[in-house]
Amino acid sequence: MEIIKVFVYGTLMRGGENYDKMIDIGANFITTGRIDASLYEVKKQNFPGVLLKETGSTIGEIFTTDKEGLQVLDEEEGYNKDDLENSCYTRSKINVKGDDGKFHECCVYEINPSKFTLGTLIVSGDWKEYTKTNPVQKGIWPCS
Repeated sequence: MEIIKVFVYGTLMRGGENYDKMIDIGANFITTGRIDASLYEVKKQNFPGVLLKETGSTIGEIFTTDKEGLQVLDEEEGYNKDDLENSCYTRSKINVKGDDGKFHECCVYEINPSKFTLGTLIVSGDWKEYTKTNPVQKGIWPCS
């Protein structure tokens, strides 16, 4: 069985609104970590998105899963490798600096800005902290 590491930074994190999806796929938490990317609230939605080519730092969590689990996450994130233009998120492999002092090669989902209107830049890079003091709007997931 191939083990795949995934970095999540929003509703899929422990305690997040969609963390049950991580449980359902049998994902195992490894460590917290951070990536070089800007984190945004998505307007009229209740989830964030990162832009990897922008300067910033985003805090998240590293999990392991298998190929089947990754496919479930692809569906959850609206990622279709054969139709990137219409995908809600795209998936890349990047090095993530873990709080365990190691670098981990992880899959990360980057928002497709042509599908959503990006809202507030979350300067802290921390979705959990941001949502404690900033109510987010519940939207309709457009990628089902």
